[in-house]
Amino acid sequence: MDTLKDKIVLITGAGKGSGRLLAQAFAEQGAIIAANDISPVNVEEVVDQIASVRYSAAVGIDSERTGSQRLYVVAEVRDPASPPENGWPGLTRDIVHRVHRAIGQRPARVLVVTPSTIPKTSSGKIQRTRLGDMIRAGELRDRVVHGDTH
Repeated sequence: MDTLKDKIVLITGAGKGSGRLLAQAFAEQGAIIAANDISPVNVEEVVDQIASVRYSAAVGIDSERTGSQRLYVVAEVRDPASPPENGWPGLTRDIVHRVHRAIGQRPARVLVVTPSTIPKTSSGKIQRTRLGDMIRAGELRDRVVHGDTH
């Protein structure tokens, strides 16, 4: 059924609950989803379900071009020396696809990085502000297994 193909659908609260379900359903029918209220935790839950991903973090990075934030996903892999069957590009495509299906928005960038790259507090909470600063400053370059840091 292509009744929603290429139609623009605005969904508020698409990060969880019924808004998330609606975004998934409309995206599956070919709609172009305009959504807000993206919860980093929801993105991370989706990405962390991938077997070769050890840990992930989602952050919003300010875009001068759009005047808004762009979604970046940083995914630590279990073993950088052992790419998944579909390779690092395949893992990146899988992350983009799963995130899009879950929240109705594609990440602007996916960075596949070595273990222990994502900064955390002593209690294990992700330091998203610090991670965003690291991305903007180019501090992840030496830890990126796949992805463009620019």
